[in-house]
Amino acid sequence: MDKAEAKLERGFTFLELAIVLGVIGLVVAVSVTNYRAITRDRKFAQAEKDLQVLKGAVFSYWKQNSLRYPKDVNRSLASSRPHGADETLKDPWRTDPKTSGYGFLKGMHPNIGEYFILYTQGPERDTLPKLNVASQSVEYSGSGIVVSNLPTKKISLNAK
Repeated sequence: MDKAEAKLERGFTFLELAIVLGVIGLVVAVSVTNYRAITRDRKFAQAEKDLQVLKGAVFSYWKQNSLRYPKDVNRSLASSRPHGADETLKDPWRTDPKTSGYGFLKGMHPNIGEYFILYTQGPERDTLPKLNVASQSVEYSGSGIVVSNLPTKKISLNAK
């Protein structure tokens, strides 16, 4: 066996293997980042769609029940869903099966009247909607989505 044949049978050098592993690692890192972004966007889109469906269902319930909002959006609206629909629309960021539905608050204020708030906790599970009586709107902070029969306004907790 001469030198040329011996060199061909030797295999890959450490540098060649390191370069290949580095390229594979880079491809995996980019793929994981893109997958997380796509998953997050999909969850936001699903939550927005679900909340709009629930908002319409709350208004339908209100019209059919003497202008009263439901006590619990998940149980009260189950009968108005199309046949075969899941009993509860699930908040994409809630993992506990007992509390997997969207948040629902309702109340009555003498200056505003009856109101409701539907919301998702968001990826950070930090969304806290509250009624602002002065502006007659719902303010919220955090990473979630809020819909209501009143105007909604996202506020920053860091704003002074």
